[in-house]
Amino acid sequence: MFYDVVFPQGNEKEFIEMAGNLDVDGLCLAYPYKNKASVREAKSRIEVLQKDSAIKLKPIFLAEGREVYKVHDLKELALAEASDESREIIAKYQPDVVYNLELAERKDFAKSRNSGLDKAICQFAEKNGVISAFSFSCVLNSANLQVLLGRIRQNARLCKKYGVKTAIASLSSDPLEMRSPHDLRAFLLSIGTHTADAKRSVESIAGLVEGD
Repeated sequence: MFYDVVFPQGNEKEFIEMAGNLDVDGLCLAYPYKNKASVREAKSRIEVLQKDSAIKLKPIFLAEGREVYKVHDLKELALAEASDESREIIAKYQPDVVYNLELAERKDFAKSRNSGLDKAICQFAEKNGVISAFSFSCVLNSANLQVLLGRIRQNARLCKKYGVKTAIASLSSDPLEMRSPHDLRAFLLSIGTHTADAKRSVESIAGLVEGD
């Protein structure tokens, strides 16, 4: 089963339609966390959309720092974008999913990529059950694709070595940038990910949502 993660900008119906065309089983619709009212509003919007959708819909909330605690207190899923404080985000705040670890503005090392992950961060992520997600939207829009792919490869290897769950999703605000689970699996295979690992990455968000 595959759940994609997207950032709607009033275009939820377009995302749902595209998901149906791509054999996507479910959508995690990501909204910024502002307060309890914003969570209630997002959940109400999704309840209305679900009535006319064969695609399973689930809210997930983009949170920073202590906001992650507030999202979890409401029994909702928290999504965090990586930053220069990624170690603190993963070790202290423990979002369910962190994405864009590869994108920080940093120079690569002489013999390896400065990819946003290291042994310590991976160990915190594994301990706290934080999923490291790769954004296919960033791949599509990268100004330096070779560097980005190198960082994704390295992070995939680090996550495998230290037992960190990985995911791949569109993570886009444009429905045209969505891809089928088959295409996302093929992308991971093309950068050297083992077949079983690629399958787990495609399915890990569904496991989070469905509680597997």
